[in-house]
Amino acid sequence: MPMRFGGVAVLAHPGRSKGVYAIPATAEDIAIMAEVGLDGIEVYYPAHRPEQIAMYHHLAQQHRLLITGGSDSHHPHQLLARWPAAWCQAFLERVGAVRG
Repeated sequence: MPMRFGGVAVLAHPGRSKGVYAIPATAEDIAIMAEVGLDGIEVYYPAHRPEQIAMYHHLAQQHRLLITGGSDSHHPHQLLARWPAAWCQAFLERVGAVRG
């Protein structure tokens, strides 16, 4: 059983395939990480293809993982992605950003 210190472990942009360390996470990868304490997965990410979003959403539900969305914006010229808060409601509640 993993120790809990109040943090939330979320796998960021699991479907990303560009960059030195970017290898898309497989269903097996997600299952193993969920077994050892992964709390959530970034399902909604601008570079994820629709089939990746569907797969990661399914895996999040299967392993009872929180669902997040992000944009990976690192400078002012990169636009922020906008995802409906309802898509990430459980995550937002867990981190205290909204009330359930």
